[in-house]
Amino acid sequence: MVSVNPLSAPAELDKRLEGVWKYDSRDDEEVYLHIAEKSENTMVALSVEHKKSGNLDIIKIPFFLTRTNTNNYLNVRLEDLEREVSEGNEGFIFIKYVFIDKNTLLFFQLDSQLIIPAIQTEKLKGKITYNKKIVPQEIKNNNAKSYKTVDCVIITDTSKNILNFVEAGNNDELFPDAKKFIKVN
Repeated sequence: MVSVNPLSAPAELDKRLEGVWKYDSRDDEEVYLHIAEKSENTMVALSVEHKKSGNLDIIKIPFFLTRTNTNNYLNVRLEDLEREVSEGNEGFIFIKYVFIDKNTLLFFQLDSQLIIPAIQTEKLKGKITYNKKIVPQEIKNNNAKSYKTVDCVIITDTSKNILNFVEAGNNDELFPDAKKFIKVN
């Protein structure tokens, strides 16, 4: 799922993000985020995953912030990522972040399953494409709709409308499943 537009113009940097953060994984994954200022209104995160094979998987993630009275978001433009990471996709993804305390940071990605009905009911402008599936003949006549699976969700609405939507609804439902990071330094 991507958005054609960001949530807002770049906001002031959040210096609390700067530093080295370790992913608090239950699966013994060893992942670190090195976050720093890149320019006046852009930050960058280097994700470094230590593989069990001894290899490193390093991803450079430039982003800018959207800050509201109640929430903070990263706007990550896929075109700024390496091509094999973005898989050739274009647009923005949104990640909400919350500080539990000065040494504990949570990241939440926007749930596409809740954006789909918003687009279908025209609460948000967007496009949904579906995978083509072969439907058995006996089902074609009854309920072939249930055999559709979503291939791609693109939010095409304005930045203002997208931000109003994510702020007006139940933000915790839109951004479930936290990834917890602990500050190393």
